[in-house]
Amino acid sequence: MVDDEPEWTSDSEDAYDSDEDADYDPELEGVNLEDRAKWIEEHHEELTWLWDKLKTGGMDIFGNAWMQNGNFGTFCYFAYKYTMP
Repeated sequence: MVDDEPEWTSDSEDAYDSDEDADYDPELEGVNLEDRAKWIEEHHEELTWLWDKLKTGGMDIFGNAWMQNGNFGTFCYFAYKYTMP
């Protein structure tokens, strides 16, 4: 008897939910998006420099596998989240 379902599939509630919003962060729920955009504009030169250093260093160590899903926007989101009170 052949099992049509691969053994790695799961009916678990912990399975990946593709409808879930990846950008949602409850810690930033009260943050005005305009304020975040203004902060990014004000610090664009520094953020660009930091992004370049992060990207270059990571690529030197890990190659093309580094930051496959990351980009400048996700980096700015991360920097804003962890540097603003």
